[in-house]
Amino acid sequence: MTKTLIVYGTRMGMAAKTADVIAEVLSSKHKHTVDVVNLKKSGKVNLDDYKNVIIGTGIAIGQWTRHVKKFLKNNLKDKKVCFYVCSGEARAENSEEKLHVAIKKYIDDKLVKYPKIKPVATTAFGGRLIMFGKPMVDNWKKEHIEDWVKEISKNLK
Repeated sequence: MTKTLIVYGTRMGMAAKTADVIAEVLSSKHKHTVDVVNLKKSGKVNLDDYKNVIIGTGIAIGQWTRHVKKFLKNNLKDKKVCFYVCSGEARAENSEEKLHVAIKKYIDDKLVKYPKIKPVATTAFGGRLIMFGKPMVDNWKKEHIEDWVKEISKNLK
């Protein structure tokens, strides 16, 4: 079995929920052994046992969580890395153009600071923003995650 680590940083909980969906699909449909780690709650993560590392973060005010930024300082050279963000902007109006803009803005442009990280796959999922107890944005869809996992599982052997 392939061992996959999913790490995430979250603010509103959507990167965590996404990590759980990815883990469930990889383990049940693609026979991966998966560990999920909330970077805010964990200390140092031992990467030795994993071939694949999936990294996720929520976006707030255009920024990744600080825990993800810190994690990216690890040596991931021999790992197959996938990267996702959760952002209400990414899936706004179900627009492919907005999705590609979000991937460039929140992943590609930011990964430039981490030249040793060469992801085999990246994407952006929708998010949720709740203010004063009311949802202002809610465009997170489980189907988007399931489709992405099906796609990336071919690269994660």
